Amino acid sequence: MKTGIESVNRKMVEEERIAICSHFGCGTIKKVKPLKFGFLGFRKYPKCSKHKLSLVFIDEFIEKFISSVNSCLFDISSLPPKDLVNCITKDALEELELFINVWMYCSPIGRGGQIVSRYLDGLSKGYIKLLSRKQRRAIQDGKKSKHSYNMLRQGLKKIAEEYTLFLQELRTRSYDYCDPSKVQPLSKKICGIIKSWRNKQTINDRKIVAKADNPYDISILKKKYDDNLNLRTASLILGKTPTEKISAFELFSAYFEFLKEGLCSKLRKENILQLNIQENNIEFKNELKFNQINFSESISKNFLERFKFCYNQAELVEIYGHLNKQQDWANLFNIPRSTIGYHLTGNRDKFSNKIYEKILIMTNRLLGNKICKKLDTLYKIEERKLEGYRDLNVKKVIQEELDIIITSALVDSREFRVIIPENEVVLIANEPLKGYNSLRKKIINEHLHDIRYMRLLNHSSEIIKNFYNSAENMINNVIKNHRLRKKNKSSQKEIGSYLGIREGYLVKGEPGFELAKKNREKFLYTFILYELKCKLSEFFHLLYIGFTSNMDKRLELHILHSLEPSQKVNRTYKEKVYLQKAISLAIKEEISLIRNKITYIDSIDSIFNNEIQTLNDVYNWLEYRKGNWKYRMLIDFIINNIIMKHFDIDILELHKASHTIRKSEKNYTLNYVHEIGYKEAQETVKGTIWPNGLNSIAGGRGAESYINIPVLDIAAMFTLGFTEIEKITGILKQEYDHINELSATTVGRRIKDVFKSREHALELFLKPVVLKLILDKYNFEFKDILTVLDFSGPGMTQYLKDWFNEKTFRLVRDEKRENKYTIQELEMKYEEPLIQWISWALNGTNQNTISKKVGVSRSTIYEIYKKISSILFSEGNLSYEQFKKLIRRKIATRLLKIGFGHKQIVEETFEMSETNAVRIFEDCFDMPFNEIMDKYYKKS
Repeated sequence: MKTGIESVNRKMVEEERIAICSHFGCGTIKKVKPLKFGFLGFRKYPKCSKHKLSLVFIDEFIEKFISSVNSCLFDISSLPPKDLVNCITKDALEELELFINVWMYCSPIGRGGQIVSRYLDGLSKGYIKLLSRKQRRAIQDGKKSKHSYNMLRQGLKKIAEEYTLFLQELRTRSYDYCDPSKVQPLSKKICGIIKSWRNKQTINDRKIVAKADNPYDISILKKKYDDNLNLRTASLILGKTPTEKISAFELFSAYFEFLKEGLCSKLRKENILQLNIQENNIEFKNELKFNQINFSESISKNFLERFKFCYNQAELVEIYGHLNKQQDWANLFNIPRSTIGYHLTGNRDKFSNKIYEKILIMTNRLLGNKICKKLDTLYKIEERKLEGYRDLNVKKVIQEELDIIITSALVDSREFRVIIPENEVVLIANEPLKGYNSLRKKIINEHLHDIRYMRLLNHSSEIIKNFYNSAENMINNVIKNHRLRKKNKSSQKEIGSYLGIREGYLVKGEPGFELAKKNREKFLYTFILYELKCKLSEFFHLLYIGFTSNMDKRLELHILHSLEPSQKVNRTYKEKVYLQKAISLAIKEEISLIRNKITYIDSIDSIFNNEIQTLNDVYNWLEYRKGNWKYRMLIDFIINNIIMKHFDIDILELHKASHTIRKSEKNYTLNYVHEIGYKEAQETVKGTIWPNGLNSIAGGRGAESYINIPVLDIAAMFTLGFTEIEKITGILKQEYDHINELSATTVGRRIKDVFKSREHALELFLKPVVLKLILDKYNFEFKDILTVLDFSGPGMTQYLKDWFNEKTFRLVRDEKRENKYTIQELEMKYEEPLIQWISWALNGTNQNTISKKVGVSRSTIYEIYKKISSILFSEGNLSYEQFKKLIRRKIATRLLKIGFGHKQIVEETFEMSETNAVRIFEDCFDMPFNEIMDKYYKKS
């Protein structure tokens, strides 16, 4: 066998190395020493005495051996043969999925995978035996000495690395290709089919070889090997010892040749899934038989066409759960009801149930394993251990998300009493919302006798008061639960501080700092002042001070700037700053860790190469994959395993406004007193600018130009439908003396900073008002709402569609009025809390099980979830399956954004098996898994 590896030549050997025979399975292994003076000595080209083949170095040979093993174990020919699949489809369709799972579970052993561990174990033992006692001690200690034996150490390390990668690959693919938890003994019927196929295949194989014009043609030879391996797998399933006419090493050697000729194709998960949805797996030829009831040929074809249409349109997802009557089936498949009636014997409902069960089996198989698009990769994602979220409980995150949904639902469904419009709303002591109140006065003066405008003012004031009441309750709970000091602070001032109306910041060590650090979004602490303390000997205890709104993104930028090659500016190369030099040095020391991680993440491209050698290689790898989830995963790995190891990261202050944190950054970089150096030679220095720290310049640029804008006054104006930024800017200039020179651009940016976007702010403050007007007792029409709000007709129509899931004004009004349930009424009537109903949906509890627990019928459960969805979501009137899909998607989206892995979410949150995590995510989001990770993972 020609491995393509250069033979051993002692003339070129500079230090002792271990060589092996290039024939797979041969036990010849020798130590090769360099020639004396480079030319004296015998056997300059050592060979194997048994096979007469030149020896090759073991670290080069092992890589080729593992690649040949992978090409044999994971070739596309390891799938169940098509003729066997067709036989099982025809006679035992309901057990096809179980058979495929069992076949893929047994395939690696049937193809000789068990020999690899024994061979590599023997190889490593033989390698160690050839080493002298001195060499073993030197390799084991790992200390630098006169004789470092680098090549001997490299060979042993290569065996360990390749064996580790092989085991990782085997484990990953095993979980991709089958579900071990679902492996069960096959029925006697399936075993009989396999046995019959096995006997027939043995006879056919002999005929093919005998009739071949050229028995040595390599494609025919591969067919022979594939058939032999399939027979071995079938024997293993039947509980018989596979006959080893061809040894495992001969198989690996042959598949290495097939791999070089390009005859091997990599098996992918899509190939397995396609076995369940191929048209030949659902053959309705001339008749369609349900429980020995025959339909005519024309009806069968009509049934098949309608069934395929439903499958393509995914109609059965929403329909098949409600088909309890014959007419439903007749309408669905366009079959005359009378035709069904002709074949009934006895109870009609019994017949319908039998049809329902048969269709349910097929739809579960088809729709459960449906492939929307071709997936690029389906490799397992290693779960990331979040250093910054160790104390974050997944259940707490879920509860926070549900609290947000439930709170918004309470606001949307609450009955408001009619009140007389107030002349002025003062929400904070001595600090009225000047712009909002000026608009209220204008509306009262111009439209005092128009009930539409008066109702707008009522709903607007109620929404704002509810917002501040919920904020006050939140602050009171914080004070009660965490015992925050209230020296000279009223509850109104606390609300103002926490909601960003006044300037505010917290310093590490102050009461409430730790709580606010974990809930920055809740308390609107947008910015953090952080400290990086280097632990490398070259920069020991030097500090870097900076500020950011997202620590992970800032560390990502630091890493990229450190890896980025020097840029040429004005014919000179721009030198990296001191922090970048420190991070570069840390990454350089751990380059082998990064290489292994890249090998694991991107195994398709680089599982058997070592291209990543320098920082520039890492930078190019990241640049090529920017925007991909693989890029995000490597950045997270560098942060958690390299940055966290060589730097101490600490948060010093939390700020709400950018101008205050800029001042703090400047103060710290110039005046921060700290100690640097080792314990024996520590010195106290002031500031963190080099050489006292890793900062290059003083921070805080732009602090003096900050303008304090009353953002919540703008939000209050949104509740009146006043949304044009230019008009809002004009009102703010008139009402506030300190912002006479304010520009509309600055206002727009500030809204984006606080509320993420103008559209999001409108959804928070204007949508509830619009909903109140839609449900108002005066039955306003759409044109009435357009009149009182500062919108043009088409613009408001689009907002309604965006907010209420593409529904028209009348449809929204009718649905909301039909579902007047409140959360309290629902909980009192069925004696189950709302969180329990949501928990059942998250866990995918069967509707029959829920009906037994609650003591109502399944149809009632269906109606209850329609009402719950109307309360919680703007979509409304969702079935149980639709509600389950939506609530899972909302929870999963939130958890993905803060860095939780998909397996962790499925196992800990949905309380389901992590082996089906990819499929569950694809079902929830209706998109391929890679697109989900790219769109939501660690994306703010």
